[in-house]
Amino acid sequence: MLNKDLIDIAFNCLESCHECTLEAKKHVARLISIIFKFPQVQEKLMDELVITGICDLLNQKKHIGIIRYTIKACTYISMNYEFIKKSQYSMKILQSMMRLLDTMNTKEDKYNITLTIKNILKGDKENRMYFLINGGTQKFIDIILESTDIKMLEICIYGI
Repeated sequence: MLNKDLIDIAFNCLESCHECTLEAKKHVARLISIIFKFPQVQEKLMDELVITGICDLLNQKKHIGIIRYTIKACTYISMNYEFIKKSQYSMKILQSMMRLLDTMNTKEDKYNITLTIKNILKGDKENRMYFLINGGTQKFIDIILESTDIKMLEICIYGI
């Protein structure tokens, strides 16, 4: 069972992420990578400030640990159909993931990013159009051609 205070702290930090210290962002990223998988947390995701906070964490270019934990949290977000069908929220995560697909290099990072993108593409039509227009199909094809990992191949194929 999750502690309500921890959940509230995490969401308060996300809502005012631009005011948080780097140390606080590290802790929030780690915390959301754990708590976002729980149903009682999923319903709180439908907030513009929360999404802005998540995107802020995904933009911490010099702090790969923050980005990695936030990417993991986004895999859970992308499994929430209510979230992905509302492009006003999911589009911002998709845009961040598309950018990170080019910059993150580890197998786990690529897997989590690709999984998140694939899941978001199941949502709103706007998400699929953004993916198509911004070279997403070619990025997935490049991953398919370079990979020998069956799970990664399946994700990319289902994403396309």
